Amino acid sequence: MKERPSNVQFGLKRDLGNFNPIGHKDPEDLRVVSYNITADFFDRNDKTPEQIHTWGARAPYVKEVLQNSSADIICLQELSPNQALELSRHFGATYQSIFLSQTPSEIENGTGMIVSNEQVGDWVGKNIGTPMVGTLISNDFEIKETGRFWLNENPHEVPTHLDRGSTDKGFGNMNTYRAVLWAKVQHKDADEPMFIFNSHYPLSGGNDTRSKCAEVEARLINEIAGDKHWVAMGDRNTIDDSGDPQKVYEALHSTGGHDVRDANNHHGISHTFLGFSYDNYKTNLEHRPESP
Repeated sequence: MKERPSNVQFGLKRDLGNFNPIGHKDPEDLRVVSYNITADFFDRNDKTPEQIHTWGARAPYVKEVLQNSSADIICLQELSPNQALELSRHFGATYQSIFLSQTPSEIENGTGMIVSNEQVGDWVGKNIGTPMVGTLISNDFEIKETGRFWLNENPHEVPTHLDRGSTDKGFGNMNTYRAVLWAKVQHKDADEPMFIFNSHYPLSGGNDTRSKCAEVEARLINEIAGDKHWVAMGDRNTIDDSGDPQKVYEALHSTGGHDVRDANNHHGISHTFLGFSYDNYKTNLEHRPESP
């Protein structure tokens, strides 16, 4: 059996005290987090005896990790309405929340596609199409404006909610529509606003499709943010399935942005937004050792 890494614990007996805050943060620093939390409607796929992959088992740890990050901005991907409501309530004293449904669905009838905080409760139990993205923004910021665009050939054109079949959703993505949620915010001590972009790229279509999605995002970042500061985060699904994953990053680099993977103060593991890892102890716990 493969030896278990000493810093990894499994099962439901994990000690929340192990999730320590991530170091000192200077007041002038901007700390951001991007995290795919996995939608709870995938819970049915958990075949482990303890159901350790279900949202009910994971939620306390997810909340603790995010809380201890002391982040100014948290970009989340793959949320259900239940999870969005739970997290917006949990972090409501510290963060403002905005959520985007990426796929045209029944929520467009009355509530719109972008909602904040408690409004997301109106989406519970409704068809939202593909999982949502959500952005938590520290109360030190004022949200000036929000918007979204689609990752396809017509980023500003709202797709029809009737188009849910096996048709091209953009650049060879045959699965579900994907969109980018953006927000214009201004810190209480700043003279100018900044922009936040939160995305979840499609798996369908391979890295060639995702590189074209990155080209659209890069172009729209320049159009929307102009000469203002911005940060773009998300789950870009850069896996080695087809096409060159590096092309996705190269397309994003066309904005002139700085790659977080080169940052000295980057924390995290090589998953999703940084590139998948196929380590069984990270992505497949079916044959995990017993908890200590």
